[in-house]
Amino acid sequence: MNRDENSAMVSMRRPLWPRRALVLTGLAALAGINLLFGLGRIGLLGPDEPRYAAIARAMWRSGNWITPRLAGRVWLQKPVLYYWLGALSFHLFHPSTAAARLPNAVLAVLMAGGLAWFIGRRVCFRAGALAAALGVSSAFVIGFGRAASTDMPLAAAMTFSLLCLYQGLHAPSPDEPRPWRARPGQGWLIAAGIFLGFAVLAKGPVAIVLEAPVFLLYMTAQRRWEWWRRILNPWPWLAFFLTAAPWYFALEWRHRGFFYSFFWRQNLERFATNRYHHPQPGWFYLPILLGAIFPWSGWLLLPLDEAGRGLPAAWRRWRDAQAMAASPEAGLMLFFGFWLIAPVAFFSLSSSKLPSYILPAIPGCLGLLALCGERAWRNKFPRLPLLITAACAALLLPVLGLMPWLLSAPAQRPPWFHLLLLPRVWLGGLIFIVLAQWAWRRRVILTCALTLAITAVLVGGILQRRHRQLNLRASARPLARRLDDAFRQPYRAQLEGRGSLPAHAPVYEWHLNRDWVYGLEFYRRQVPRPLPPFSRLPPRGWLLTDRSQVAALRRKARAHGYELAPVQAVPAGAPWRWLEFAKTSAAQSK
Repeated sequence: MNRDENSAMVSMRRPLWPRRALVLTGLAALAGINLLFGLGRIGLLGPDEPRYAAIARAMWRSGNWITPRLAGRVWLQKPVLYYWLGALSFHLFHPSTAAARLPNAVLAVLMAGGLAWFIGRRVCFRAGALAAALGVSSAFVIGFGRAASTDMPLAAAMTFSLLCLYQGLHAPSPDEPRPWRARPGQGWLIAAGIFLGFAVLAKGPVAIVLEAPVFLLYMTAQRRWEWWRRILNPWPWLAFFLTAAPWYFALEWRHRGFFYSFFWRQNLERFATNRYHHPQPGWFYLPILLGAIFPWSGWLLLPLDEAGRGLPAAWRRWRDAQAMAASPEAGLMLFFGFWLIAPVAFFSLSSSKLPSYILPAIPGCLGLLALCGERAWRNKFPRLPLLITAACAALLLPVLGLMPWLLSAPAQRPPWFHLLLLPRVWLGGLIFIVLAQWAWRRRVILTCALTLAITAVLVGGILQRRHRQLNLRASARPLARRLDDAFRQPYRAQLEGRGSLPAHAPVYEWHLNRDWVYGLEFYRRQVPRPLPPFSRLPPRGWLLTDRSQVAALRRKARAHGYELAPVQAVPAGAPWRWLEFAKTSAAQSK
């Protein structure tokens, strides 16, 4: 090649770098908005978030990094990885809602980035960029990445472990092996063992049960029986045991019976029985999978189409080992396909089912969609997946407009046909028309870019404009702040002249939702005491209960000579009620 031809080749390649830099900048901004922005705007939700955050804070304050404790009691239902990450975050940034969620948000970004880097290195930059875009905009990744729970550490650790396993299995063998030279791919396999150990520390031995079928199915499909020697190499297993085993044995040494309680009750019984009351039908995870990758649910048609057209060719390749080795992209699609199928099939057989159980399968699903999407992009992208994506994206903006109606009490909701007058509903229809036209013309870049922008607008809009309503309806933080204000300020101002209670007045709860109980444990470091029999109640005090329980509680209190008065500072739309109980004068005279 002469000098002119070389300069022409350089000039042809030069425009790729600004485009890639622009794509990477956009993906980084999208990840920042969807996963890192406003982590503390909405208080901790449900029973799990405040419970795990409180355990991590107790671990950080006590300095006991072995035994998890909740409200002073030993809590052995989940392993320790999230508690360590949460305690480290509290040490760096002080205990708060944002600090409790920060470890999982960072893990979600790293998981999407690692998947994109792996696919970009194995296939091409566009496939890696697609994987990153799908990863930081899918519903499950955003939801669990912004939640203080043990699910995202398991999914991230399993993702890194499986990616390292693939790299180690496909490492080239040396031409002249020597005794002193490391075996091919040994470094990657050791890294896979370490990450598998972290996955076991995140949620227990289920990580091994989910990862082993992926390897076995993939090895069988590839007919690479020599991989057994690589996988049975003692060094990766030693790395795995050195990572996972010390904490388990240390906890068993401190608390005898931990192995039986955790491995039998929390794992085997949870899988084989309905002890924890989560029964669901066998097809439960099929709609959950569609919702997990929303708004990209329609892209599941791409691997189904690939499977329908490629099964005969795959059978021929499987019969011919050389043809199988000559198609690495098809092998990678098989790997991601088994990664998706194994967790979904395993948990579909379980007697206890929760939506979060299939989160470890989502990275494999996103990788498979990225590969199939890149291949369809090269050829002729089908219209139907793009049209479904357009419909899903058009639903997001109306959801933001309908949130005040959805979060308000049923008695306060206007008639449903008033919703048709909302501007965002008509804007969603206009967006669907635009996206449908682009999808019909196969404008893949424009359809994907607008869908990503809408997801960012939805997340930012909820955090900026709807966080107060969400906090009031679903988080215990507003209740905790009102209780703190009542203890700090004269109670007469809280009751607007009804009288005052001392600052040490007791606070009880009666049939209060456990979401609020665990939330008060995190935000006030105090759990309300259960309501004792009325014969042992003091003359006056405070009482917390659910809104639906007020009428029954009022009848029960009157039967025992007590009157209940609502605290006027409670917002009208709150699902909880804050009451003052006082013994009547007639009951006191008796």
